[in-house]
Amino acid sequence: MKFKKTLACVAAATLAVSSLAVTSFASEPEEWTPVVYAFNGSWGGNWAGTQGTKGVLELNTTVGDAMKADGIASIDELGGLNIQVWGADVDDVVVYTVTVTAADGTVVLNETQEKTVTQGTNGPDSAIQFSTELCYGTYKFSETDQISVKVEKGEPTVGPSEEPVEPADVAIKNGGTMSIEENKEIGKNLLRINIYNPWAGEEAQIVDPEVFVGATSISIKFSVSGVTEPFNAWLALTSNNWGNVLNQGAEVPADAITIDKDGVYVYTLPTTAITGEGDFFLALYTDLAFESTDISKEANVPYLQILDMAVNTELEVTEDDKVVTPPADEPTKEPTKEPTKEPTPSSPGEPTDKVPDTGVTLAVVPAALAAAALAAAGIATKKRK
Repeated sequence: MKFKKTLACVAAATLAVSSLAVTSFASEPEEWTPVVYAFNGSWGGNWAGTQGTKGVLELNTTVGDAMKADGIASIDELGGLNIQVWGADVDDVVVYTVTVTAADGTVVLNETQEKTVTQGTNGPDSAIQFSTELCYGTYKFSETDQISVKVEKGEPTVGPSEEPVEPADVAIKNGGTMSIEENKEIGKNLLRINIYNPWAGEEAQIVDPEVFVGATSISIKFSVSGVTEPFNAWLALTSNNWGNVLNQGAEVPADAITIDKDGVYVYTLPTTAITGEGDFFLALYTDLAFESTDISKEANVPYLQILDMAVNTELEVTEDDKVVTPPADEPTKEPTKEPTKEPTPSSPGEPTDKVPDTGVTLAVVPAALAAAALAAAGIATKKRK
């Protein structure tokens, strides 16, 4: 199955506030309650929601009422709308018809989306999302806009959508381009490498996302040089029509690697089987923070480069792996004389479910001779948190 590029302003969201337990029994629409949430630009808000009536599969409200319910004070702070149903169970198919009408009667949005309910950390996730700036011209939400949400039950897909794939290497175009990007949720500018970011340019797309379809784990080997202070690194993922979002929350994942010296490191991310539905996003995240997002103006920026990637297997550090240093035409700034800081306990990306410790390990060469060779080459093994 090919990845289907969704509209940039319309994507399924992963935020679910239900605390229902996992169940294998399908629910009935008589048990459903439609809800509209408003969230701010950093996916915040009190997530109280404008709630419909249980068993009534239509909800009419306004953008302003949704903002008020979720504590969004100004239209300029509105990030978008999250629409879902309470009472739906995992594998239920919810068909949404969402209409937004401006005060002058103009229909600015009339969208039908089908969402298969997935299991989130806090319960079944039936949510879809609309950003504040719609794809219909340059129209943006207004507080007076009328929102109409209608839901109905769709037919479930029969059988698995994708077959598992065999362990395989992932071809990478290059070692990736480092960038510093703002995380509005925690108010910090954090270092990362985009491996595949559909909303950025070609330098942020160094793999073919199709190779990940069917994968249940992703392993990455990367080099780090120029370390002046400890920091954490890990993979962050979005897939399956935003029903599978890992390691993009406000906390460092429990299995993140601690980088405290120059070396070669391996991180392996277990995941729900990846489908070709919706946008795919993958990045090597860190919690290393800087004053600005202009990497050329920042000092003490370590040099990160991706060496290898694979699916459904775990890479290993070998004697042949070498630490990569910046090329002559891409020098790093001289380290400052400031004392070493402790790692910052934060992580980049949009809020989503926190992933529990999965016991990810870094493979090391066991023989004493190999270990000595690793040390001589400056290659480090994973430090457990």
